[in-house]
Amino acid sequence: MEPLFYKSIDLGPYISKRSIRTLLRTLLERPSLADHIRELQLFLWDSDGAYVGPVTLSSRPAREEILSRPRLHRRYALLEKKITFASRSQDEEWEWLEDIRAGVVDAFLAVLLILVPNLENLKMTQFPPNSNHFFKTIFRAARRSEPFDEHPILTRLSFVDIMPHFANCVGPCILLPYIGLPALKTLVTSKLGEDWLNRGQWADSSLTTLKVTQSCCSASIATFLKSCKSLKVFKYSHHNEFGPQRFNIMGIWKSLQVTKDTLEDLWLDVERGRDIFEPSWPTEVPFSFAEFRALKVIGITTRQILDLQNPNSHALVDILPPNLEGLTLLDMPDDHLEYIMSEVTRFVKASPTVAPSLTKIALCGNFNSDAVDALESVAKVREACAEIGVELSFPMEW
Repeated sequence: MEPLFYKSIDLGPYISKRSIRTLLRTLLERPSLADHIRELQLFLWDSDGAYVGPVTLSSRPAREEILSRPRLHRRYALLEKKITFASRSQDEEWEWLEDIRAGVVDAFLAVLLILVPNLENLKMTQFPPNSNHFFKTIFRAARRSEPFDEHPILTRLSFVDIMPHFANCVGPCILLPYIGLPALKTLVTSKLGEDWLNRGQWADSSLTTLKVTQSCCSASIATFLKSCKSLKVFKYSHHNEFGPQRFNIMGIWKSLQVTKDTLEDLWLDVERGRDIFEPSWPTEVPFSFAEFRALKVIGITTRQILDLQNPNSHALVDILPPNLEGLTLLDMPDDHLEYIMSEVTRFVKASPTVAPSLTKIALCGNFNSDAVDALESVAKVREACAEIGVELSFPMEW
């Protein structure tokens, strides 16, 4: 009978110092257990001197100079060897050891990353952004910096799901440590704010799926997208409840040009939040997805795809991709229904030629109780869809 190994570790709903100490001791004494770990779930851990303002990778509270090597209990002998291996200087090693001695959870979690060579999925919920040891370890692993140039770690990590402890306290810079991980394919995050401190060109990423929800970081995410040349799925939901930034749809569209040959699924949404700015139709350059030949599914707010102030200026038949299979128009305003429905009807009738793979259309909006025109306007769309076998969904919200 083969021995039973655990493949998933769930440290939650709150990571205690005691639990992480026990786990590390077990894995250090029995490395075969660590080799079988595929998934790691971390939920809510402490970080001394918590900092809740905008942060960068280097942001952390100042600390007193450590004048001598911290002495640990002998039960930490194996742990101490790992820290010595992973540290690049004496000061760094002493700082790490001091945090271990003080019971800082972040210091233990960084060692945990070194111990699980076959980790594939990492989920972090409500983490403090100044977890210096943890993110520094990931950053060096991605860049193959010393000592991970000769002894690489996280080479199989393909899925990362991260949610900060405080909304809008970090920007997309928190994603930077993962860029460069060779196997990373999916990155999911939420509640990010703008990061005005990190606008340089990031290293190319192997990401194929990026999902960012309940965030107001469209300008920063646009910069991030320039590195995602293999992206197949991109979903971004803008939410101004956590910040005043306007949805930079044009910046995102421009950055997505590097994915014209790969992007298959696109979702761009504006969630109604506090003091939200009305997203305006982009007029800087022709706004079109016609050249995105791999794009099959689009979900987008109506005001972002149609110029409601200048009807008929840009027809759907001219700006949607040729291989489109599914279209969802979100947040349709009831005062422009006649124009919107006429555009959709025209597109559906032309789809056998301009989008022959079209199979489904969904029309969504919040309508006033007296918006009976919504039902009348959709009749022509429904008739056009029925003629060519396209499924129509029209969930009305009052």
